[in-house]
Amino acid sequence: MRPMSDMGKRIWVAALAVLLLAAGLPALGLGLNESKPGIWGTVTDTDGKPLRGIVITLAASTAADDPMRMKTSKKGKFAVPRVEFLKDGYIIGIDSDEYFIRHFRFKVRRANGAIWQDLNSDLYPQNQDKLPILEYRGGNAQIEFVLQKYEDFKAEEARDAARQAAEAAKAAELAKKRERGRMTPLDLAEEALGLGDYATAAKKFELALEADPDHAELRFRLARTLARGGDTAGALRAANKALAIDPQLAGARLSMARWMDEMGQLGSATGLLEKELELDPGNPDVLSTLVSAYEAAGDKEKADQTLERWVSSAPEDPRALMALAAAKVRNNDFDAASELYERVAALDPENAHKMFYNAGVSAVRKQGAITKEDRERAVAAFTKAIEVKPDYAKAHLMLGDALVGLGKLAEAKKHYQKFLELAPDDPQAAKVQAILSAFP
Repeated sequence: MRPMSDMGKRIWVAALAVLLLAAGLPALGLGLNESKPGIWGTVTDTDGKPLRGIVITLAASTAADDPMRMKTSKKGKFAVPRVEFLKDGYIIGIDSDEYFIRHFRFKVRRANGAIWQDLNSDLYPQNQDKLPILEYRGGNAQIEFVLQKYEDFKAEEARDAARQAAEAAKAAELAKKRERGRMTPLDLAEEALGLGDYATAAKKFELALEADPDHAELRFRLARTLARGGDTAGALRAANKALAIDPQLAGARLSMARWMDEMGQLGSATGLLEKELELDPGNPDVLSTLVSAYEAAGDKEKADQTLERWVSSAPEDPRALMALAAAKVRNNDFDAASELYERVAALDPENAHKMFYNAGVSAVRKQGAITKEDRERAVAAFTKAIEVKPDYAKAHLMLGDALVGLGKLAEAKKHYQKFLELAPDDPQAAKVQAILSAFP
C-alpha cells in the first residue's frame, strides 16, 4: 500500500470521524469483540470505576490538529473497530478540563500476534504532552487510560507539601537544638527515627523514659520503634508496660496482635483484641484481625460470629464480604459465596473479573452433584469475568469446562482455543489440547 499524503490523511481522519459518529461510536464498546482488529480502550478513574462520557481524541500524528472525537460508553469503553494503517502512527488522548491522564497503557499487536508496542507509564498534569505515539500496525490495539481529577491531584500535592514542610520544620528545629547543644533524649530519638536508625532511637526513648517513666504514649512509641527495628519480643514487653500505665491506650492491643501474628502467635491474641473491640467497637481492622485470631485459635463459632458482626457494621466493605465469602466456601455454602462475590464485583470494579471468576468457581466446585442450574450460573459468571477482562485466560478455561457440562461443545471449543492463545505455556494447556483433539 502506498503511503498516504498529509492531505489524504486529513481527509481520511475527517471522513472516518463522520462515519463513526454517525454509527453511534459511544456505544461501540458494548457489543463488539475486543479481540478483533481495531483500537479498543477503557477509561477508569484512579479507584477503578469506569468513566462515562469522556471525550477521546484520535488523529494521524501528522494531523494532530484535526482529530476525530468519540465519547466513552457507560462502561468506560471506546472503540474504533476499523482503522487505516498509518506508518507514522496516531496521537490518542482525551479532551477534558476536569481530568488528566494519570496512567496509560498501550498494548498493540499485529494480526500475527507479534507485539509492536507494550508501554505502561504514569503521567502528571505538567507532562501530558509526553504521551507517546500509538504505533498501530493494523492488528489489535488495547488502550487503558486511568484518569485523575485536577482538583484531586492538587489536593494530594497540598497534603504532600504540608507533610514535607512539617518534616522540614521539625528537622530545622532539631538542627537548631543540636547547634545550641540543647538536644534532649526525645529530640535525639526523633532525629534517629528520621534517619531510620531504630536501634539508636530505641535507646534514646529509653533515656527519655528515665525522666518520665509513667508516660504511657512515650513507652508505646518505644514499643513501635522496637518493632520497626525487628525486636518484636521487646516491642510486646514495652507495649504491655504502656498498657499497665494506661489500660485505655488506643490502638496498642491491635499493634500487639499484629506483632504476635508475625511470631506465629495470633491465636493467643484474642483477649487483647476483644478488649480493643470494647474500646473501638466499629473498627474494621480490629474486627478483621479478631476473626483471624479466632480462626488461629480454632474457635470457629466465635470467628463466624465476629465475621457476621464485621459485615453488619460495614456492609459495603469488600474485605468483609470477601472474608465472609471465603467462610461460606469453607462451609460448602457455595450459593451464598457466589452472591457475595457478585456484590464485591459491584463494589470493586477494578477487580470485578476476579470476583466473577470466584463466583463461577463456587457454582461448580461444591460438594455433591452439580446441577444444570449450577453450570448455567457458572457460565453466566465466567462470561461476566471475560466481559470485564477479555484476556482473562483462566476464565476462558473454566467457561469451556462449564459449557462442556452443558453439552455446548462448539462454544466450549472457542473458549478452549482462546485459552491456548492467551496462555500457551500454562500447565493446563496440554489437558486442553487433549480435550480439543477429542472434539468432533
